[in-house]
Amino acid sequence: TDKYSDQPELATYLTARLAIAMRDLSRVRMALKLASSVIVKAPDGMARYVAESFLNRGYGVLEALTPPYKWATARDFFQKSVELLPANAAALYLLGMAELELGNAKEAAAMMERSLVLDLDFKAPYVNLGVAYLRLSRFDEAIEVSEALLKRHPESPQCHYHIGVACFQKAQKLENRGSQRSPNRPQEVADLKSRALSELLESRESEEGQRLANRGIRGGPGKSDSPWLDADEEMVIALQRGRTGLISASRLPAVELPDNIGWRFYGWRN
Repeated sequence: TDKYSDQPELATYLTARLAIAMRDLSRVRMALKLASSVIVKAPDGMARYVAESFLNRGYGVLEALTPPYKWATARDFFQKSVELLPANAAALYLLGMAELELGNAKEAAAMMERSLVLDLDFKAPYVNLGVAYLRLSRFDEAIEVSEALLKRHPESPQCHYHIGVACFQKAQKLENRGSQRSPNRPQEVADLKSRALSELLESRESEEGQRLANRGIRGGPGKSDSPWLDADEEMVIALQRGRTGLISASRLPAVELPDNIGWRFYGWRN
């Protein structure tokens, strides 16, 4: 900070950026505290707002990463970051991620949609927007956003999973609406079933999917998270059973999606 003592905004930004990149959370906290002591010297203006926005992002990331993962506190910091710099894609995504972790899927979707308008190449908002859409039963949008990411980042098993879940739910609902009313409906249902099984299996067979199966996302049992939830297993079994004959011949059972449906992806863009 001494090197840029005459530019407190730049000193704050660089110090906060370094802090977010650190792995040791105690050092992160120390660096952010140092940055906080520098920014108070800066005059009001856009440069200060940008630096303060980044600083608040840093504090939010720290709270989100500190056990027991204080997402409510993190949300307050991310909200302040957005208020200081409303057009910051990363801050909007992180605010959306906090809302998602706190169970507010509608608010999460709104923030991540805004983030993607500003940055179409950031993987995390696409994946987690897919999570939010599944939790809101917005299945067409879950498929659309997942397909969009796969065009940019083909190695994204989370998207295959979200497409699979969405296709299953769409197929099940179409069947129970009375598929015979439309001559094309049975084929549409069959196509959805086929794609659902293909996408779900691809997500499970991916390297990331196998890693989760073997040890669980937080080191616990492998079925604690997508794509290995009990609901996922129900969907796969139902789809595989249908393949013993014509895939459209076996009517899908209703599978209630749990509150934690969705394969989240944590991105801490610094």
